[in-house]
Amino acid sequence: MRQGIQILRLIAVLSLIVWLPSLAQETQFGEHESVAKSDAMTFASVFEAALANSPALIATESRQQQARNYAEIGNSWVPGRQSLELNYIDDSVIDDIGLREIESGIRFNLWRLGEREEAKRLGQSYGAQLDAWLGYQHLVITGRVRSVFAKLAEAETILAFELQATQDAEQLLEVTTRLFESGAVAQLDMLQAESLLLQQRRLELNAEAGLVDAEREYSVLTNLSMRPGAPYSEIQSTQTEIQFDHPVLRYLQAEIELASRNIDKVRREAGNRPSMTVGVRRERGDRLNPFTDSLGVSVSIPLGGKAAVSARVGDAHREKVDAEIGLIERRIRMNTELHEVEHEIFLADGSLRLSESETELNRQRYEMALIAFETGETDLSQTIVVLQQAHTSEKETERLQLERLRLISEYNQIIGIIP
Repeated sequence: MRQGIQILRLIAVLSLIVWLPSLAQETQFGEHESVAKSDAMTFASVFEAALANSPALIATESRQQQARNYAEIGNSWVPGRQSLELNYIDDSVIDDIGLREIESGIRFNLWRLGEREEAKRLGQSYGAQLDAWLGYQHLVITGRVRSVFAKLAEAETILAFELQATQDAEQLLEVTTRLFESGAVAQLDMLQAESLLLQQRRLELNAEAGLVDAEREYSVLTNLSMRPGAPYSEIQSTQTEIQFDHPVLRYLQAEIELASRNIDKVRREAGNRPSMTVGVRRERGDRLNPFTDSLGVSVSIPLGGKAAVSARVGDAHREKVDAEIGLIERRIRMNTELHEVEHEIFLADGSLRLSESETELNRQRYEMALIAFETGETDLSQTIVVLQQAHTSEKETERLQLERLRLISEYNQIIGIIP
């Protein structure tokens, strides 16, 4: 009798351990509105929402303005800004012989031979960089959508598995209770089955919390309250190498082209520009003509300074070389990652086939063990062990299936495929 009371106290403590965290979870997640499913939603609609909600695209307007500004420089008639010049000469405070002159004019820079065409090409390079950057951002957002879909699929699969495991525990408790009422098993077996059910319900609550976390991440990424009803899956691309039209490599190539154009820009700016000043001059005349007006034109041509120009051009050329090295290294790294993921997919396929066979066998073993327990051929502990083995193999099969789908999405992401 005393032993039975101690067992009941132990069960009560276990119940508190199980249900107190669940109450905390209910308080924490109770206010969360679940993301509804809609068959009308597709990957494309979710991608558009995530793209519109992406903070990175705030820079789009500034990059567009930058490309327009450089294009306007190449289309202007004169480079840079004009300046107004004014000179006043008066000897009244020194010799006072009547010298008085006023000169005023406008000074503007001149294009060198071919420089205007180079400025136009620089503007075009900024436009190409903008297009490549947008393509790169699209790929980045696609990767984030793929990632959140994988997390949703994992959370839903785990929850479905735990729900099935809860049903198995309830079925086992029902059989144990019936046998206890008929006197075939002891009360300790029934309490053990109840404890197993309570533990399983805690795992079910944890799975529900995991789904809530995945839905929150989806909402933060897309700012949507609905998601596609059908699970997302992809077919592995047949491409085996990273091509140079990959969005990441296109963006790096645009950076190299821009660095090349910047070399010409630095060379022009370091060497100064020729300039021209056009203006008028008024000086004091004689008695018949108090003032003499004239028109003046002056031209300024910079000379020398080759060492300073070469130093700045060398710095710009080094930046271009660094960008070229970065492109080569990035392509090598991406190909390495691609082959690693391809190898992982191969291993996942083989492991999945073995795990599916093991899962089927363990499920059959549990059904046989449950029948044997009902007929008194085995005890509850052995039945629970077989049930846990069946659950472990089923969970491993589900994990491998999700892992395979995730690896295929990762493979396509590395290849640069945007669904």
